[in-house]
Amino acid sequence: MSPVMGGPTRQGMPDSKPLPNIAFEVKQGDRVFATFQTDDQGHFRQALAPGNYTVVRKDLKSTIGFYGPFEVSVSAGKMTAVEWKCDTGIR
Repeated sequence: MSPVMGGPTRQGMPDSKPLPNIAFEVKQGDRVFATFQTDDQGHFRQALAPGNYTVVRKDLKSTIGFYGPFEVSVSAGKMTAVEWKCDTGIR
């Protein structure tokens, strides 16, 4: 997620970090197929049947920041690696 501090980016200072311990839902339309939570480093693993899905932050109460929806396409017999950029809304 980024930015992690307000104001201009400072040389030598990180402007992004992982999104730890956040719950997400995997959906097709209004139907929830799975839920998962990121680990301390923002990583996750979720088994899904082949298909197209939308991933959204679960129980998002704030209107500040962008945490999805993210689209993902899962193919049979393959691991799909994803990396999403979340905008914290900090300026």
